[in-house]
Amino acid sequence: MDNFIKSDIDSIKTDRGLQERTNPVFNTAKMTLDLLGYAGDKTAAAISEQLGLTHDETMNSKTVKGIETDMLVNSLVNETRFRTTHELALASGCKTIIDLPCGYTPHAVYYIEAGRKFIGLDLPAAIEEAESAIRSQIPEDKQKDAAFFGVDATNLASLESAISGVTGEVCITTEGLTMYFTEPEAEALCDNVCHILKKYGGCWINADIEVSVQHLSTLRAVLGDEIMKRIRQASQKRVEEKSGFKITGNSLLCGKSGDIKKDTEKLRSFLAAHGLKGERMIISEYMPQLASLSRLSGEQQQKVRDALSRYAFWKITLTDEAAELDAGEVFQKGFDVKAGIAGSVLKLKLTGRADSMTAPRLLGLFEKAIAENGIKAVEIDCSGLEYISSAGLRVLIIMKKKCEHGVTMNNVRPAVNDILDQTGFDRLINFG
Repeated sequence: MDNFIKSDIDSIKTDRGLQERTNPVFNTAKMTLDLLGYAGDKTAAAISEQLGLTHDETMNSKTVKGIETDMLVNSLVNETRFRTTHELALASGCKTIIDLPCGYTPHAVYYIEAGRKFIGLDLPAAIEEAESAIRSQIPEDKQKDAAFFGVDATNLASLESAISGVTGEVCITTEGLTMYFTEPEAEALCDNVCHILKKYGGCWINADIEVSVQHLSTLRAVLGDEIMKRIRQASQKRVEEKSGFKITGNSLLCGKSGDIKKDTEKLRSFLAAHGLKGERMIISEYMPQLASLSRLSGEQQQKVRDALSRYAFWKITLTDEAAELDAGEVFQKGFDVKAGIAGSVLKLKLTGRADSMTAPRLLGLFEKAIAENGIKAVEIDCSGLEYISSAGLRVLIIMKKKCEHGVTMNNVRPAVNDILDQTGFDRLINFG
């Protein structure tokens, strides 16, 4: 190969633009912050002001604007999720709360007020933007009780590094994450949670598992069937445009089949395969008083409570049979790229993981090459590629769109091939 590009991928500087294009899903976290402020949370409103966010910027997508009715229901769903998760995390008795993803919300402020230590984990772009604004609401003498780290939830090495100083049991909390995951990402997340709980003990509170049916039942309780479907479709489209992801569901989510009992049985089997078991925590039994409810009539409030008596957040712990993990699985190979130009073809050799932590650098290298060399095709040697997340897949799509002769992947490992097959990328990419 001639005209060799610098092969040290670490030399590629990533900015927020690269991070957002490889994984824009964190933009929906700003919607959650805005909805908490709309529900009357003063700390959320203060963080939003500190960040300089506007309602239009936060809530509206390219083609869909948030309307008052939509705001009312979504603020109720988000406040329910936020405050009930908080109650369940405190009830766990764990002294350290690991919020994955922490987003832009004031969880850190409230957990620290309650005497807990807080570790906020999210995509690097979200942490870079949100940390100082959240910290501005924490008293100076309590700053040491909060820590924030950029991670990829599917990358155990990044999680391990972030929580390495923890002692005692942990409570991992998840709101607004698993609905954006592919099936392979959901499997990786469960394996990582299993590893963390084996090492530290504790539990995982997941508010996402039944969120689609919770949202639907809340819409029906507030609006009735007549306009519920139209509002729901518009709301989902708006979220998908803001996040850059089409929400299709995975084995960590209930409600896909329309039969919650059937989905629950499948979920229990899925968790067991990853050394985990789950307990349904009925929302109405743990839900504190919500400010959003005061905006509803007495009849609507009762219908919402009745609806939330059927759905649950999940408290997930280890099974007695959880298998010992091979210590070699913990620290995966570092990501590396060898790159060169042959005519109008960019040739890449990838090693390690192409995920949210590394995909921005890969995109930066590609855009440098196409700007300087008139690239028309990309050929990728995948013999050393161990894993590719949705962020890495997004880079492949960007490459394909910008190269008239497309992208060819050679020497693809079975594990990576399975991911491409399960996500439909096997139909978009050429294989050598």
